Amino acid sequence: MADESLFFSPQSKWIQAKDEAPQIVISSRVRLARNLAETPFPNRLLHEQAETVLYKIKNAFSDLYGYRFFKLKDLPKEKQQLLAAKHLISPLLIEQAAIAGFAVNEDESTSAMINEEDHLRLQALLPGLQLTRASKLAFALDDALESKLNFAFDENLGYLSACPTNLGTGLRASVMLHLPALVLSKQAQDVFDSLPRLGLTVRGLYGEGTEARGNLFQVSNQTTLGSSEKDLIKHLEDITNRISLQEQQTRSFLLEKHPGYLEDNIWRSFAILRHARRIGEEEMAERLSLLRLGVDLGMIKKLSGKAVSKLMLAGSTPFIQAQSTQKLSPDGVDTERANLLRKNLSYLKDGDSDE
Repeated sequence: MADESLFFSPQSKWIQAKDEAPQIVISSRVRLARNLAETPFPNRLLHEQAETVLYKIKNAFSDLYGYRFFKLKDLPKEKQQLLAAKHLISPLLIEQAAIAGFAVNEDESTSAMINEEDHLRLQALLPGLQLTRASKLAFALDDALESKLNFAFDENLGYLSACPTNLGTGLRASVMLHLPALVLSKQAQDVFDSLPRLGLTVRGLYGEGTEARGNLFQVSNQTTLGSSEKDLIKHLEDITNRISLQEQQTRSFLLEKHPGYLEDNIWRSFAILRHARRIGEEEMAERLSLLRLGVDLGMIKKLSGKAVSKLMLAGSTPFIQAQSTQKLSPDGVDTERANLLRKNLSYLKDGDSDE
């Protein structure tokens, strides 16, 4: 894996969904929290202890084919932000760059954060609804590392973690859902309010502590203690299918009962994205969300959901800045973002839609 691809290509395994509509479940992620036995959690680590954790985990990865290991402090801040934009690392890991590490395989489907909230956060990230497949990848990596590392484990509590909500399996499964119809119809909040009663929680685009953007939401299990990995995955899959069905039904309702309202939102976004000379990241996300909805509904031709996901990533501030030979001002970033969108959408002519 070349640095060029890992850091500068707006492409990852989770973006590579099949070109089929509707694309409501954008991606599936399974994350495992693990800690080394007889070692303080990252928030209590002395610098020397953190270096020892990095050394042990780097050695464990050295025998695994296809993985690359990085100390975050050796990467420029710009590259750290690119990894976060691709959902490969968290903002918290960047905050702890002085003691943090990161490992990733060739196609970016599996990765690991070192010394984030826990010593190890293993992750498998795939397109669409593939929680079972993602869990198999995550547990395969877990097994490979556990054969080389002594993980903190209690017979009664299971795997020990820095946060009590991760005790037990240490598994956090999540799906990224695109729910524009539920948002437009003002039903999304009712759906989200029901999730805690089902043992689930909803977060923004980049996980805990972040806001939703582009009508994209992460739904995940709330606790990991007292349930098996299989049960946690099955429960999230069932709820995801129910939310997806509700989104599909709401799209059909809007098309039948309020077609003017729906089409006006989609075509306004289409026009702005094709002609804007300056656009912020938040507005881009909202407009691309409605463009994706137009693709799903067959209104906009010759464009795929995968292409929209790639544009969302390419148009993020870290990627815009990475393509520039000089440090851009906020206005400069907004201008370059608009240039990127016009360039990538200019081929869509009137004949490519139902106009």
